[in-house]
Amino acid sequence: MFVFKKIIKRVWFVLMGLVGVFVISGFIYLSILSYYRGQDVYQWPTTQGIITKSEAKFEGRFCDGGGSRPGCREVYHAILEYSYIVDEKEHISDNINRTHSRKLYRTSSAALRSLAAYPIGKIVTVWYSPEYPYVSVLELEPRNRLLDYLRPILDRRTS
Repeated sequence: MFVFKKIIKRVWFVLMGLVGVFVISGFIYLSILSYYRGQDVYQWPTTQGIITKSEAKFEGRFCDGGGSRPGCREVYHAILEYSYIVDEKEHISDNINRTHSRKLYRTSSAALRSLAAYPIGKIVTVWYSPEYPYVSVLELEPRNRLLDYLRPILDRRTS
């Protein structure tokens, strides 16, 4: 019985090690994929756009029962919208960059501060996808310097 438990324990550790290797490999693969996906933005054409909406919206009250700050809080979210024209067709977008996600703020002033660079009516440079002109960004994200070191190796393997 004791030997059987030892064998089971070893098999368990080997399986968990393999799962760990697969998980880490998956993260590396997704990092490389996002690196290449993000690089194409630097080759996108540009056009002029105009900010049409820049405001803070009340999302609601969120309450929690514990933690270091129990109680209810009001939460706001920054809303940005801009329009631009490609091939005589108007497009409207709210993407600031490729990884733009809805960020929540504790006060409306904090949400508005995040939009200070984009007042309504401001003319902005818009990068848009040549294949899908409705996909656009206002800001280019900084390049991932860690993966820049891997680029010569990755480019050699893909060519």
